[in-house]
Amino acid sequence: MNVCKLKNGIKKFIFNQFMKSNFAEGSIDQVLFQQQALFIGNFALNAQTNLLKFAHEKPRQITPRECDVLKLLCQNVDKVVTRKRILKTYWNDTSGYASRSLDLIIHRLRKHLILDPKVKIYTIRSKGFILTANSLPE
Repeated sequence: MNVCKLKNGIKKFIFNQFMKSNFAEGSIDQVLFQQQALFIGNFALNAQTNLLKFAHEKPRQITPRECDVLKLLCQNVDKVVTRKRILKTYWNDTSGYASRSLDLIIHRLRKHLILDPKVKIYTIRSKGFILTANSLPE
């Protein structure tokens, strides 16, 4: 049997199980999710599937753009990520339209993250945004 076909079959099987699963304790799906996830506070973000999971709750589907922005913030925890950097990276534009879209995405992300009071996205005036997991930014 072709190794490539076997790998693709395994990936499809794991993905299907992942989507059906309720993340039972110790399940292969939970392990897969954790291996591919970025962790912040009690949240796990799987950027490949655009799923955001809080503690033992069922994962939430977020939009690809929300996922991209949250991933960038997670990779820069406790560091300011400039508005310009986010806009250039994901919109390739710094116009008012793109800026307003970013504001809406940050608003929606804050609504998702409200479940964990330690995880916050702060706006740093005239600079950008900072994602924190424990305390207020300095």
